[in-house]
Amino acid sequence: MKHTSRKPLNQAEYKMLIIQDLGTIHKPGMKSPKRYAIFACTVCAKHIERDVQNAKKSLYCTECAKESQQKAVTKPLIQSEFQMTIIEDLGMTTASDSSTNIARYAIFECTECKAHFKARATGTTAKSQTKCITCASENKRMHTHPLYPVWNGIKQRCYSPLRKDYHNYGGKGVTMAPEWIDDPVAFIVWCTSNGWAKGLEIDKDIKCRELGISPAIYAPHTISFVSSSINTREACGRKIDQLTLEGVYLRSFNSAIEAAEFVGAPSGDSITSTCRNRQKTSYGYKWCYSNNV
Repeated sequence: MKHTSRKPLNQAEYKMLIIQDLGTIHKPGMKSPKRYAIFACTVCAKHIERDVQNAKKSLYCTECAKESQQKAVTKPLIQSEFQMTIIEDLGMTTASDSSTNIARYAIFECTECKAHFKARATGTTAKSQTKCITCASENKRMHTHPLYPVWNGIKQRCYSPLRKDYHNYGGKGVTMAPEWIDDPVAFIVWCTSNGWAKGLEIDKDIKCRELGISPAIYAPHTISFVSSSINTREACGRKIDQLTLEGVYLRSFNSAIEAAEFVGAPSGDSITSTCRNRQKTSYGYKWCYSNNV
């Protein structure tokens, strides 16, 4: 079914010469009608039928367009503009044998797994890409891993002064291994490959004390995976300062257990929780880890 278009086509809006306005046509299989016209290819002058909306930027018929892309002289890719190493410039080609869309492609090396893969070589996304699809998907999955908030918590305690417990970590010089600071995947992969399991907590103090490392550091050679009770016991082994509710220093203890015995408490768990800023006071006092450790 064909309908006569009301407004004449404006030649100035088209790069190809308009030969004949065919009007609005509802072709079989189409959900809605479109306006068509006959245009002349700018290279071979062949008459071709195109819908007028998509034809505004067209210059060639299908055959001439393919030939133009194949013969196009492209500038060499500049390595400094890409995050990944360029292995081979493939020029103008298709993404796969079944694809018909031609674009500039190249073989890149994934910065993580070092695999070589084919990807588009034009646009800001291509230049900022750092990983292959497999590694990118793995990174996205890692953000839901139970160790991700652990990594983030360690980083925040070490480097964010706004954290309420920063003074017990970063404020005392505690740091994180450089290779882990901005790479949660590296942290998670190392932990899961070296003994971590659900229910275990990460401790830095045991090995740092054994190795004589001070201030402590969260690193592959210093962290241990321990149960919550062992982690609490290690924390209880740190020197504790007792303060009034107004923050005035009263006395120090060699451990949270010793402090608990002094105030007649059954255990040092509550005092340790106060030192970790999980609660404000315990047994009528404020508590904090001593600056001497």
